[in-house]
Amino acid sequence: MIQHYVELIKNSLIYGVPRWFSAFIGIILIPILTRYLSPSEFGSVSLALVLIGIVSMLIIFGMDSAIGYYVNFSKDTQRRSYISTSLVFLLFSIFLYNVLLIVFSTYMSDFIFHTNSFLIYFVIFIIPAQVVFLFFQNLLLWTHRSKEYFIQSIGYSILFTMLIIIFVVIFHFGNQGVFIAYLVSYSVLSLFGFMYTKDLYRLEFHYEKCIALLQYGYPFLFVGLVSVLLSSNDKIFLSVLLNLGEVGIYTIGVGLSSALSLITSGFQTALGPFAFKIASDSNSKIVYSRIFLYYSYIISFFWLGLVLFSKEILMVLVPSQYQIAYIVVPFLAGGVIMTGFLNIFCLSAGITKNTHLIAISSLSGLCMNMILMVFLIPHFGILGAAGASFVSICTSSIVMNILGQKIFFIDYPYKKAGLVFLIACIFWNLSLLTNTFSLLSSILLKIVLIFLFGILIFQLLKFDKHFFI
Repeated sequence: MIQHYVELIKNSLIYGVPRWFSAFIGIILIPILTRYLSPSEFGSVSLALVLIGIVSMLIIFGMDSAIGYYVNFSKDTQRRSYISTSLVFLLFSIFLYNVLLIVFSTYMSDFIFHTNSFLIYFVIFIIPAQVVFLFFQNLLLWTHRSKEYFIQSIGYSILFTMLIIIFVVIFHFGNQGVFIAYLVSYSVLSLFGFMYTKDLYRLEFHYEKCIALLQYGYPFLFVGLVSVLLSSNDKIFLSVLLNLGEVGIYTIGVGLSSALSLITSGFQTALGPFAFKIASDSNSKIVYSRIFLYYSYIISFFWLGLVLFSKEILMVLVPSQYQIAYIVVPFLAGGVIMTGFLNIFCLSAGITKNTHLIAISSLSGLCMNMILMVFLIPHFGILGAAGASFVSICTSSIVMNILGQKIFFIDYPYKKAGLVFLIACIFWNLSLLTNTFSLLSSILLKIVLIFLFGILIFQLLKFDKHFFI
């Protein structure tokens, strides 16, 4: 069984490095952007990315997940037809949605910029560039072209960073410079993706295959939309109930919390292809269970480290008007962790083709999210938004686990994972007592806490009699 874990770790590293690099670049850009963009400008960029994410999900319509399934479970002679059909569908959807977006551009501009701004046209044309980029990137992932995936992903991050420096730092274009960087980066790297995958499709469309793709993929549309809304509703409600400045500050907390994706992103990217590959093995359920436990151990350590030092990190990275964002990091980083658990629980539905269950769990989380946002944000501001986001993702995860266990039971070690996170939360609360200490004393005590927790995790792994078995 150990070869399964070795393969997952290998794939996590291969597909994780580009995501780690992207997350690292995102963190590096925080001190740059916060010094050249006001909180309101930062907030408008954040809302624009929300719109881009939502429309992109509508265009893709779950095709990315459907392609992953049919690439792995269809005959070699049929794969090209499925891929070609999905590409034609996406190109048609892009044309249709762009026409609609241009017609309603004035309303979207009022939502994002709170005025009628020409910048909305940058946003509109970023959407098809992103959709095409993601199509090729997912195709490289599901066809196991790790080298090409690596080049395209790293290339995007490098080019985007260079363009940010040119248009925001040197030419002082403000948020317009950010939009230019997104548009050019997605467009250029889409060309690379096309060159790397051109042998996988031809200009053809099969109606019956399109229906099959849509039937498998449409629940993932809800999952994608809910995922975007769960991660973006907070910004939307903050914009409506408070102001763009609060959105900008909150976005800094989101950015710092996403540092946890340096750990989780490679694992989550590799998990789907890996799980499908071993699904027919007799011991696959044992492997899934152990993955759940080791994920719990490792991610809890990094969550605690990020939470303990979030205040000090922001003191170094951003101007003073943004530093209050540290208060939302524990909850937003917790949401990143729960998203990882949600992906694990979704394996049951994906393997058994009961993907509608994923839509149900996602909608439950979205409903919880919207209710909590309305009640918490007016009273607690950005902290209320962060708490609502965390509870909502927990709701989706719990519902998905309950439904998934009924159709594909996996004996997850909940008690062990729960105990580890409980101890991590106790350590976090102990660290709050250091707020009255000097900066040096506070940092030293936090280092002691994370060191003690690291020893605990090591001992749990060491004495777990099932370790890697």
